[in-house]
Amino acid sequence: MQFDELAPTVAVDIGNTTIQLGYFPVGAGASSSADRRFVLPTETLDFASLLPWLQGERPNWRIISVHRGAETAMLQWLQRRQSGAFHQLLKHEDLPLTVQVDFPGRVGLDRLAAAVAVNQIREPARPAMVIDAGTALTVDLVGPNGAFLGGAIAPGAALSAKALHDATDQLPLVEKLLADAPPPALGKSTEKAIQAGLFWGVVGTARELTTRLAQQFAHPPHCFITGGGGKMLADCLGGGAEYRADLVLAGIIATPPPGGASRRKVEGNSQHAQQ
Repeated sequence: MQFDELAPTVAVDIGNTTIQLGYFPVGAGASSSADRRFVLPTETLDFASLLPWLQGERPNWRIISVHRGAETAMLQWLQRRQSGAFHQLLKHEDLPLTVQVDFPGRVGLDRLAAAVAVNQIREPARPAMVIDAGTALTVDLVGPNGAFLGGAIAPGAALSAKALHDATDQLPLVEKLLADAPPPALGKSTEKAIQAGLFWGVVGTARELTTRLAQQFAHPPHCFITGGGGKMLADCLGGGAEYRADLVLAGIIATPPPGGASRRKVEGNSQHAQQ
């Protein structure tokens, strides 16, 4: 199966909590937003629900994954239900990105794909920070030359909520963490106190990390934010932080298809486990 340059592309980000899909028309680049999106809970693997969304088309499929079980299930579904359509599971060596960390092959592909997209949209020679507010909160640094320099990983709000519930006897599991507005810092009930602690804890973590990472450079980096909790986080951080819903998916689209000339330069020892 070869990449069809005349067909649209579905970019797929298989995460630990959700599978994010974006439909991109022919010619779309990293600055483009998906024409339509679909979110599938990773635990359900209900790929049949994609069929109405696809509207009978057979696009190119380009996939990154940090969840091996869901990755295997999706590839099997594509072979059965999208037979003949091009599909590619991207690997670290496919991404057009210099990675300057100890073990490049352990870095989550979602983090690297976001950096690929940022390199297409940031100001030339200006460093950038990439915040992804998902299952985990990641804050990564991209140098002025476009190299991925590493970053920090912390639990996201939902993951922290589960850990708080599991590790205590009486604290409830608070599942509603995102609302139309940030919660007040002063919680008047146990549930609201947990919501306040988790939300503002994520904001504080992101603010402290971006402040410290920015000290690496003489001029302030451009800050891009993505992920399910990214929009509200961007509003709370301020300071020119720019929310991009499709940052990871756009990085997949910006990666040259098989046969493209641009490839990643690896610096360090490559391994297979996720970092």
